[in-house]
Amino acid sequence: MYALFIFRRKSVWAAASVLLLVCVIAAFMRRELLAEQLSAFFTGLTDASARSEMDITFTALLFAVVLSVCFFMFEIVWKRHWLPYAVVTGLMAAGPFFGIRPGVVPVFLGLVFQILFWTMHTAGRRSSRLRFAKKGAGKSRLMAQCCMFMGVVLSILICVSAVITAVWGAELSDIIYRGEGVVSRSMERLTGRAKDPSADGAVSTGNNYRTGETQLEVTLLEQPEDTLYLKGFTGGAYVGGTWEPADDAALFHEMAVLLDWEEWESWIGRMYGSLYFAMNEISAEEPSEPRTVFIRHANGVYETLYAPYYMRWIAWEDSSGPGYAFQYYEESELNIDWENVPEDFETGRTWFRQIQDAYMQVIPDAYTDVPGELLPRLSELCREDSFDSPDEVTAFILASLKTHASYTLTPGRAPLNEDIVEYFLFDNHEGCCVHFASAATLMYRLFQIPARYASGYAIQPSDFVQQEDGTWSAEVTDEYAHAWTEIFLEDYGWTPVEVTPSSDGSYHMSYPGLDTEALETMISQMAPRLTGGAGEDAANGGTGQTGESGGDFFSFSFDIDIDMDMDMDRYHDVFVAAAAVFIETLLLLPLFLDYRRLCRRRKLERMNCREIFGRFMGMLHSAGYMSGYNGTEDEFAGKLAEEISCLDRKEAERFAEIVSRAAYSREAPGEEDEEFVRKIYFRTEKWIVNSI
Repeated sequence: MYALFIFRRKSVWAAASVLLLVCVIAAFMRRELLAEQLSAFFTGLTDASARSEMDITFTALLFAVVLSVCFFMFEIVWKRHWLPYAVVTGLMAAGPFFGIRPGVVPVFLGLVFQILFWTMHTAGRRSSRLRFAKKGAGKSRLMAQCCMFMGVVLSILICVSAVITAVWGAELSDIIYRGEGVVSRSMERLTGRAKDPSADGAVSTGNNYRTGETQLEVTLLEQPEDTLYLKGFTGGAYVGGTWEPADDAALFHEMAVLLDWEEWESWIGRMYGSLYFAMNEISAEEPSEPRTVFIRHANGVYETLYAPYYMRWIAWEDSSGPGYAFQYYEESELNIDWENVPEDFETGRTWFRQIQDAYMQVIPDAYTDVPGELLPRLSELCREDSFDSPDEVTAFILASLKTHASYTLTPGRAPLNEDIVEYFLFDNHEGCCVHFASAATLMYRLFQIPARYASGYAIQPSDFVQQEDGTWSAEVTDEYAHAWTEIFLEDYGWTPVEVTPSSDGSYHMSYPGLDTEALETMISQMAPRLTGGAGEDAANGGTGQTGESGGDFFSFSFDIDIDMDMDMDRYHDVFVAAAAVFIETLLLLPLFLDYRRLCRRRKLERMNCREIFGRFMGMLHSAGYMSGYNGTEDEFAGKLAEEISCLDRKEAERFAEIVSRAAYSREAPGEEDEEFVRKIYFRTEKWIVNSI
């Protein structure tokens, strides 16, 4: 086409028309192949589970021809530069939207392209209006001036952007997150997405912004003592970014065959659903009265029902409107004794025991399966170790999560075609409850412990308010939406396991039979071995993303084959501009290296004393101090003053008292106390750095 444009310009239109017509005919004749390849392309682009290779040569060739013709017509024939410019700029700008985080080099080259495009475009229009004595001499001089101008502008932009990022980077990020949150919440309200945020197994690949809208009205006859987990979704198979609903019906069929109960297969599901409630009610030595929970959906839609653990359904109707209710026991109230049952229930006890034993035989195949091809790094991490007990596995999982990840509702968008769990654990190092729960569930399975992903709502006892009629009620908004892991324990069934850290970075893990003191010891022993570059970064509160913090300096090289016979004077201005950019970069290097420290300091200045204390303990443990202590011990202050010589006993006691009051007292610490905790943190950090 370019040859036609030079030698026979009138034929360009005909050539372009023929090429486009050939593409249309080819697309029509091979439309099934085209549809298949387009589907494979977009699936491979967006779905982490699409790992199989597929030939898309026909589609790629078709698209390349059409795009080339369009570019040629706009750029060469019509002299309209906006289409190529829009495509290149759009690809760069759309990267973050699709979770693609370009490094320094692509951003730098993109900036060069922007400046070069507009300076050359302006130079071309200007040179066409100028007359020079020697043909081409003026244009060469103008090109050199444009290159010099590009270098100056690029240097200024680098300086300005570095200063803005270093000084106002955190504030700009907050503004962006707030703006994105407003848009996200508005879209959720308009589309109705916020009406049922916990009813599926999709693992979030972006930021999470809650609307604060009421989802459930939950009422109990007495205030609960433990966290009330209301489960609305149970995840079975993990297919890359999504949990498929658990299919216990298939397991009940296997159990029927195993027990030779095919005739009574329909009974198995109903009996298993209330097994632990019924056995505890009948066999516990000191049985407690079951608790009753009444649930209403604020929107009146009951497509998904939310149920507590260790429960049975009870019918409930009143004049206030539709709803449903369960009787249930809290985990601490379960004490099943298979031998302590009335004589008239011995047959029922035998059936229940057979059902539990059969269920324990079929769940390993169903709930220990992990797609290793999607999770090579996670599989390798778990393959390196072997453990003798579930508690050791739990300690390893918590140590891995504490080492590699920190909690946030705004982890940013994950890249396309990359598994979200691996990205969360090994690349981004930040995530919310769905990421922690998914990672822990898969790790339990890799160690052959049956585990499932669960989501719904988690309501703390303090969230319930006593009403005039003596009941305790809570308005559950989408801010209570939560995800957790559940593991199967004999005589308890599926039991929730909380693997998501609290806002101060601490973990509150418990399940029947777990020795929490031994768990802390095992975690502290495993942490040093797991801690690497990424883990240290996460433990220090960073994102662990190379290039995001500004503290990592990128080095790169170009192999340039220079013709030694070229006219050096012709490129003199280009070399001067390149040297100016290089010198500016060297001058800004200390600012880049100091940026990470500034960001961390500003982030700590916005934290409350409980959050600072969580970072404080993480810093001490990472440095090998206060091993086995979590801050709740009576001798904590004395031990702290003993190991950290920059603190005296009086300061350590005041520090511990302020944090304890913030955690357990209704009276919040004042600004003076908050500032004191912050100063202790910075002084200790400086002391640890100097002592290394």
